[in-house]
Amino acid sequence: MDPEIAPLLSQVQSVGTSLLQHDSPNETLPTRRMLRSVLAELSVALEDPGEISDRIMYTPLHFVFFKLGVDLRLFEILAESTGSKSEKELAKATGADQALMGRILRGLASVGAVEEVGDDGYVANKTTRAMATSRGASGVHLFHEFCLIACHEVPAFLKNNRYQTPTNPMGAPFQSAFKTGDIAFKWMAERPDILTSFNILMTTQRQGRTNWLDFYPIDQDIEQASQNADKDSVVFIDIGGAVGHEIQAIKKRYPTLPGRMVLQDLPDSINQVTERNGMETMVHDFFKPQPIKAARVYYFRSVLHNWADEKCHEILKHIAAAMKPGFSKLLINDWVVPSQGASQSITHSDLNMMALLSAVERTDKQWYELLGSAGLKITKIWTRDSESESIIEAMLA
Repeated sequence: MDPEIAPLLSQVQSVGTSLLQHDSPNETLPTRRMLRSVLAELSVALEDPGEISDRIMYTPLHFVFFKLGVDLRLFEILAESTGSKSEKELAKATGADQALMGRILRGLASVGAVEEVGDDGYVANKTTRAMATSRGASGVHLFHEFCLIACHEVPAFLKNNRYQTPTNPMGAPFQSAFKTGDIAFKWMAERPDILTSFNILMTTQRQGRTNWLDFYPIDQDIEQASQNADKDSVVFIDIGGAVGHEIQAIKKRYPTLPGRMVLQDLPDSINQVTERNGMETMVHDFFKPQPIKAARVYYFRSVLHNWADEKCHEILKHIAAAMKPGFSKLLINDWVVPSQGASQSITHSDLNMMALLSAVERTDKQWYELLGSAGLKITKIWTRDSESESIIEAMLA
């Protein structure tokens, strides 16, 4: 037996016992992640070299089955069904050829996406139900039609460019893959189905991750600001905030917080938003001077990782120029890459950013250097766990 197996089995038992001692989801989350990590190590330890090679080669093909399942609405049909469905019934419900349907269903079952029952029956399982959600379906569509095509181009792109770090958003692997001169955001905005999938995924992508409102005291920031400000003061600006889910989350958690909260984005996003629950909207390009001065909190969520340092410097200089010394704060909700042990969530996002925009997920050292170059100083980096983004808190230097 491989000498790695016995200690891993012991660790599985130990972590599993610890998991059973907790009840609430918040308590079990770190333990569940640890157990999944150990089980993944055990799975590899149980494979021989040929099995490892096969797994790496064939895993990308799983996505084809998932895309077919989404396109045929198989996940939705099975998730809504109270019993099993046969190959013939599913073929009829989707309009697909029955023989082809059988091949697709067998493929989905082989990757755990649906469950086989008897000789010719299929029912939903946990994966089926996850893929039947708007997050699951939109994510599969976005990645198949957009992200993965650009990521597939990365090896050839880097080889052709002598393995130099890409920094030009107009000359990323994306442009090579799609044969376009447009930046990825502009290309996506002209394709409503992909833009819709993107917005849905951005709204739901942090399900299962720690919410920043669970560990950062935004209510204290706003309440402190309101003590010395009038009722018309702007206390929170979500810059590049798409459809405003961050402001709505704050207002839902803290419904009595005073002050104005403003969502800023480009027209394509703002035109999709209905002002509600006291949220104001404003069309604004963050590469232009910030029109709202002396707000308490200027907030970016998953924005700066879309841009290389030169562009981020330009964005941050506009924010710094609008901030009030000793009062205004900048909050950046983004990944902070650890020097070791980076999670797949971080490394996958970093690859996506490189492929689509010639951008990057940054280490703490890179964040300090970037903000310092724009006249800002980091006062604290708030991090709850390795699978969730951090809050980088900064003020004028």
